[in-house]
Amino acid sequence: MIRKSLLYTTPLLFLLTLLVLYQWSMYTYGDQEADASLSLPKANIRVIHDDGRIYVEQSIEAVKEGSYTVRIPEGIGSVECVYEEGKPCLLEGSPTTVTVSANKELHFTYELPFKGEGFISGVWFIQLVSNGSLIPMDMNVSITEKQPDKWIWISSALEVAKIKKDHIDFYQWEEEKVTNFPLYSLEAEGYSEQQKGPITFYSKNSLPEHTLNKIQDLYEQLSDEPLIVVVGSKSNSSQRGVMHVSSLNEQSFKEAWYHLVLTAGASVPKEMKWLIDSLVAYSANTNSDTEKGKKIKTALTEQVTEIEKEKFFMLLSEKDEIRIPSDLDQTLGKVKGLETSFFQENISLGKPFVPLYFYETKKILLNNNPVKVNWRPIKIEGERFYPLGGLATLMNMKVTGIPSENVYIVRKEDDTWRFSLNKQTFIENEESFGIASEVLIEVNKDVYMKERYIKEILGISVQEGDQSFYIIE
Repeated sequence: MIRKSLLYTTPLLFLLTLLVLYQWSMYTYGDQEADASLSLPKANIRVIHDDGRIYVEQSIEAVKEGSYTVRIPEGIGSVECVYEEGKPCLLEGSPTTVTVSANKELHFTYELPFKGEGFISGVWFIQLVSNGSLIPMDMNVSITEKQPDKWIWISSALEVAKIKKDHIDFYQWEEEKVTNFPLYSLEAEGYSEQQKGPITFYSKNSLPEHTLNKIQDLYEQLSDEPLIVVVGSKSNSSQRGVMHVSSLNEQSFKEAWYHLVLTAGASVPKEMKWLIDSLVAYSANTNSDTEKGKKIKTALTEQVTEIEKEKFFMLLSEKDEIRIPSDLDQTLGKVKGLETSFFQENISLGKPFVPLYFYETKKILLNNNPVKVNWRPIKIEGERFYPLGGLATLMNMKVTGIPSENVYIVRKEDDTWRFSLNKQTFIENEESFGIASEVLIEVNKDVYMKERYIKEILGISVQEGDQSFYIIE
């Protein structure tokens, strides 16, 4: 009996021992591996501004061993790279690459162009690129200003130090996991600083307290992130966390905020400016300057609720960079729980307006059997439509189109229907008339049939399930 019990318990004890050893190894080494995979390079950047010239010393540490593309900003000069022990880095080829050995620290020195009041141009510091993507870094940036009577510096990052002495000013900021670090220079003479909640205002004249209170109340509905607002600056550009307005009131603040959200501080190509302006008009409830922009605003107002609108702009505001139009389409689709290509299809001002519609993503089942189709139903203003040609192929119906007359003839077994675009009547079997609104619509050169008439006129059952659409002959 004992021998028999040992026969069963011995393998079990062996397996338990292996399991305990595995758990111990994960406890001992697993967290280290996880921490290593989550660790980011650390950039320490020291900036010195003196007599219109900006000198930069930058180090990047905790870089994993490997070969990286070095992204060198436009306009910088006198770039030098050395490892921590003083050995020169090999910056080769175009684009420039650098090979990093294990636990090596990179050191760069360079000069930046200084154009006076405004942002230091674009992404101003040296970055590393891996597999085509910028590597986020934990950043520590300090500025020594040797002309403190002429210039002050601001940033949306966390302020660590701000020390003013007789002949120099010293600033220091920190921010984690970023690929962008806005720095803004202001002419020191005449600017006053005022704080209201998470917003810091810089202006030539002291701003009325009641105006600041209104702006704070408005901003609390939009974001809880720190924000710097420069009022009346010579610069008219904005970047993440730092916003420019020519004058301050609720309307100008809203427009500037939404413009900042939509562009994420990036320069907007001239051919897309009208689209950004149209979305600002939609967000701030102002008038668009173009007819197509007015149609975009109307379409969004009619099909996107106020709650969805707030979520749309909130999600966009969380992005470091917005790709237009793809991020606009993806974000709007995420808010609605469907997919859309609305902004992509309307990207060109010179092309006709395409209505706002959403693609259904559920599977199609015919008589309870999954089918592969190269089309999807669409949804417009809560109504679902199916592509007439795709539906006809699936159901073995024949469709004859007479585009010059906007007429489409559908044949299903012994029955025939004659439908017309933009008409509320149709003809059945060449003898009886029916009345129905929007049986067929045209969207982006494709003809669709409203779901309810697929049931009521063609006699085809269409039912929506949690994961699929069920089409029954």
